[in-house]
Amino acid sequence: MFKRLFILCICAVMLLLSNISLNTSIFSGYTKRVEVYLGKGGSLSQIQTIDVKDYPYYSGVYGQSFKTDLNEFDLKSFLDDFDAKVIFTESIDEGVSYYAYSPKIKERVNLKGKTINLQIFVGTTVTVGAPLIYGSF
Repeated sequence: MFKRLFILCICAVMLLLSNISLNTSIFSGYTKRVEVYLGKGGSLSQIQTIDVKDYPYYSGVYGQSFKTDLNEFDLKSFLDDFDAKVIFTESIDEGVSYYAYSPKIKERVNLKGKTINLQIFVGTTVTVGAPLIYGSF
């Protein structure tokens, strides 16, 4: 009986550890810190800035974003890395928002009748969000 219980406990711990190791930020190759959106629903989400190494320990993450310097970001390479296609763009005085779809990102929103899951705002800095950027650029 003790042997079965011990094996069951070991299996549970291994399952937990494998789940944590598989749950990484989609932006971990681009930044060391991300903003995570906890809970579903843009303005209702709680936004926290965390280290990407801590991402596996968060649950209820609906989306995420990061900021980077304009001179350190290559839009075409980034889109290629995510197999993303730009669906439409919006220009404002401060810059341009690219709204895209990537099959590599599971969260999705419907915007202007289109399925979107990646927003990239290029201004004096770059902000990238999935499925959208919540908060400010």
